[in-house]
This record gives sequence, structure tokens and C-alpha cells, in this order.
Amino acid sequence: MVQDPAEALFSSMPRHAVENVDVDHVVPLWRMPGLLAELMLEAPAEAPGNAAPEHIVVEVNIAKEQNPREAGVERIGRPSSFSYPDCRGVLLEFEEGGRIRFRCHIGHAYSTDSLLAAMNEAIEHAIDTAVRSVEEGRLLMDEIASQLEGRNAHEAARRLRESSSRAKHKVETMNELMREQDTVPTVDE
Repeated sequence: MVQDPAEALFSSMPRHAVENVDVDHVVPLWRMPGLLAELMLEAPAEAPGNAAPEHIVVEVNIAKEQNPREAGVERIGRPSSFSYPDCRGVLLEFEEGGRIRFRCHIGHAYSTDSLLAAMNEAIEHAIDTAVRSVEEGRLLMDEIASQLEGRNAHEAARRLRESSSRAKHKVETMNELMREQDTVPTVDE
């Protein structure tokens, strides 16, 4: 049962549920309590006698905090070209019902949207770190150049100031990239 996306405050959540899960009922929020009561009065359907598919058993065991490798995650997914944004380990790719998702060896799971969002965050963090490192190097070069000038080592100070100027240009370029960053759009965009 899913709330009707047309009436939801944030329609993307129920819309994703309708698009990605077999849904029996899409109803307005006010209708849910009554429908739940009606469904509770119905006799339950016979449960199938078959055991759960292996990939479901593995996923349930991972959710129960079993070590993903011991649970068999490598048997149910194939290595992808992508790495986990935090630990940089290879992500396993799973395709199910036309949807692709990912899981790392320690159990973290991603939809395509959440992986894209995590990649955006990793890109932003990398650029921030690069900007900070280059800026700190530039400040150090300026400080050393000032000290060299105080000791009449003008040629060495000039070379450091030129390097500092190039570093300043790099920082400005990276800052411009940050302002323009639409690096990896999500599927919904």
C-alpha cells in the first residue's frame, strides 16, 4: 500500500515505491486506515511452499548483520566498474526486476540514485581537499618568499612568488569548477 503520489507532500518517495515495487494499492492518505482494516478481515493467501531464492536469503542475512562475504554476497552479484565512495572498494552490481543496485563487501547498499548522490559528495570533497591543499601550499610559498626577501635572496623569492601565482590561478579555477558543479545528476533530474 502506497500513498497516492499526487497528494503527497514529497511525491518522489511514493512515486519511487510505485515504480520499483509491486504495489497492491495506491490510495490517498485518508483512505489507508480503512483499507488496512478491510484487508485485516480478509483470509490470508496461502504461502508458497518454495524456499526463498538465494539472493533473498543472502540479503536477509546481511540485514541481520552477518558478514556479507560469509553470507554469500559475492555469489549473487557481479563486480561492477564502480567503487564504494567511502572505502573505495569494488561495488557488486545486482539487477533485479529491471532495476540496478549495488552493494559493497562490507554490506553497504546503494540504489542508482543514492550511488550518484554519494559520488557527487565524494567529488565535492575531493575538490574541497585539493583547493585547501593548493591554497595552503601557496600561503607557505608566500611566507618563505617573504623570509627570503628579508635575507636578500631575491631570485629564490621571485621563483616562489611565481609558483604562488600559478597556485592561486589553480585555486581560482577549482573554485570556478565548484560553482559550476553539476557533476553527476541523479536519475530524477
